[in-house]
Amino acid sequence: MMYTFSILKGIAVKDSYSFQFDADSLTDRAKLGTAEGLESFIEQCSTELVGQNKVLEERYGIGKSNWNADLLEGTVRFSHADGLVVADVEVVGTVNTNDDSFLWACDNRSFNVMPEIVKASQQTKDFLDDMHYLYMWESPINDLRYKMLRQVVMGETAIPEAQRLTAVANKLSGALGAFAPMVNETQGIFFLIKKVR
Repeated sequence: MMYTFSILKGIAVKDSYSFQFDADSLTDRAKLGTAEGLESFIEQCSTELVGQNKVLEERYGIGKSNWNADLLEGTVRFSHADGLVVADVEVVGTVNTNDDSFLWACDNRSFNVMPEIVKASQQTKDFLDDMHYLYMWESPINDLRYKMLRQVVMGETAIPEAQRLTAVANKLSGALGAFAPMVNETQGIFFLIKKVR
């Protein structure tokens, strides 16, 4: 099996998939209702994101440059040897490696003052809830914690799984790609690149 890696720091995806998705198609939603259909869709999203991130890296240096986020403005500034690039962003979520958890941006109180930067997070969370995505972990502890804190404990898969959720958010929102830096040794943030200026 062939894998490729994106600038989302290690997301591994298969090279090609035959499943195509139309969000308005009831037939496609029925296909997604199975674990296999949903997994195929997520893998397709991940594959597409790899290509999009490659374009962002080649064209704008995103992923290879220093960055500075201004979440009140909804922007990230990328600076590198060739200059400065400003991107309009949305936040999908955050990951914490101390407890191996992922928290949707739309459920994170830190982002409550900026509802416009969590639209894709809410859209994706709602979509995956409709598809019963959480239950792929089959853990009553995760289910209870998710209902109480809106935080999913994923164990060692927290970062790769957050990357997959970001790929779905990228697809559903029509973003240009994603950027997922570690903010410090234990916390990472998952951005969607909506527009590059």
